[in-house]
Amino acid sequence: MHSPPRRAGLAFLSLVMAAGAGAALTACQPRPGPAVITAQVIDDIKADEVDWNADYRSGDPARVVAHFAPHALIMTPDAAPVQGTEAIKALFDQAYQDPHFLFGLTSDKVDVAASGDLAAARGVWSETRTDPRSGQLIKTQGAYIMVYKPQPGGKWRVIWESLTPTPPPSTGAPS
Repeated sequence: MHSPPRRAGLAFLSLVMAAGAGAALTACQPRPGPAVITAQVIDDIKADEVDWNADYRSGDPARVVAHFAPHALIMTPDAAPVQGTEAIKALFDQAYQDPHFLFGLTSDKVDVAASGDLAAARGVWSETRTDPRSGQLIKTQGAYIMVYKPQPGGKWRVIWESLTPTPPPSTGAPS
């Protein structure tokens, strides 16, 4: 049978050991990084989209290219993929040679990874350009997916862009 002082000492020792074990387990746990505020990231990407559409209307390729990360990849219909700032700028330099070139996009969904290091947006795009063969205006539209990554300084920039045209409406006539 234990005497009361010894029982108190064992209780104290047990408490110290439990606290030490808890502290050791806590120290082994990975520390979470800064909390990602998903709503803020979505708002930032949506606000950038508004600016991006204004930059498309400006006719200035440098303003458009600024929305892409340095090693971004663009995949467009009927063209080889384009990667990197210089190649993307060349793509828009060529597009803006057409005085009727106009491009716009509207996202309908933006998701942010739980890790906070990637976001994806999907939506619709439209483009007007001149057909080099006929001289007629061509209006194209479709769907897009863009993947964003935060860059140094905190700005979210596109790292991958994929555009898919919407097929023309069916005439209902058999082919």
